[in-house]
Amino acid sequence: MSFRVTLNSAHQRRVNSMNSSLNALDRVERQLASGRRFERPGEAPESAARVLRIGRKRGDIQTYGQNVQAGRGMLSRAEAAVVAMAGVVDAARSLALKMSDSFYDGDRVSQVSSAEGLIDSTMDLLNTTYDDMYIFGGNQNDRPPYSIDNAGLVQYGGDSGIMELDVSEGAKSAVTIDPASHFNGDGGGVNILAMLVDLRDQMLADNQAGVAATLSTFEAAVSQLSSASAVVGTLDQRLEVHERINEVQDIELERLRSTIEDTNFAEAAAEMSLRQTAYQASLAATARVQGLSLLNYMR
Repeated sequence: MSFRVTLNSAHQRRVNSMNSSLNALDRVERQLASGRRFERPGEAPESAARVLRIGRKRGDIQTYGQNVQAGRGMLSRAEAAVVAMAGVVDAARSLALKMSDSFYDGDRVSQVSSAEGLIDSTMDLLNTTYDDMYIFGGNQNDRPPYSIDNAGLVQYGGDSGIMELDVSEGAKSAVTIDPASHFNGDGGGVNILAMLVDLRDQMLADNQAGVAATLSTFEAAVSQLSSASAVVGTLDQRLEVHERINEVQDIELERLRSTIEDTNFAEAAAEMSLRQTAYQASLAATARVQGLSLLNYMR
C-alpha cells in the first residue's frame, strides 16, 4: 500500500509547522514582557500548584509575624510596667523607713497622701493595657483586673491564665506572665498592692510599729518584680528567635517561588533568538516550496 502526499496536505503541514514556531516565539516574548514563566495555571499545572502552596505558606508566615509583633508589644508594655512598679516599691520603702524612724516627730497622717499616690500609681500599672487588653488579667483580659473595694481590700478579678500565640509553624509562645505569683503573692509571696495599702493604713493610724512591720515585705516584693522582669525578658528573646526563623523561611520560600515562576531573562533571551531563527527558517523554506509547481517544469 502506498500513500500519496497531496499538495494540500503538504501545505497544511508547513502551515502547522510555522504556527508552532510562531506560538513558541510568542510564548517566549510573553515571558520576557511579563517577567513570569507562565501566565495561566493551565500552561504549567504542576508549577502553578507549587506556587499556590508557597503562597499559602508565606501567608501563614505573615500571620506568625503579626503575632510576634503583637506579642513583643505586649511584653514591652509589661516590662515597662514592671520597671515602673519597682520604682514605686522603692519609693514606698523609702517612705516606710522614714515613717518608722523612732526619731521622726512629724505627723504620719499628714503623709498619707504620699502613700495613696503610690497605691494609685501601682493600680494603674497593674491595669496596664495593650490594644484594649489588660495584660495582667490572665484570660480575663477585657476588664481591669485590679481594684480596691469600699472596705479597703485589694480585689483581683483576673485569673492565672497565660496567653499564647502561634509564632511559627507548629510553635506557640507565651506573651503574658502569671500575675498571681509575680504580683498577688500566691505561693507564699507578697501581694504588692495590698502591701502598699497596709503601709497607708498604718500611717493613717499613726502606728510607728505597724509601719516598721511593713519593711520586711519590701524585699520580697522587689524579688518578685525582678523575677517578673526576667520572665518577660526571656519571653521576648524567644519571640525574637521565632521572628528570625520566620524571616529566613520567608526569604527561602520567595527564592523558591522565583525559581519556579519568574522568567530567567538570560535563558529566555537566548531561547527567543533561537525561536526567531527557527521561525525565519520555516518561513524561508515554506516560501521556497510554495514557489515550486508543475508549471515551473513545463516552461
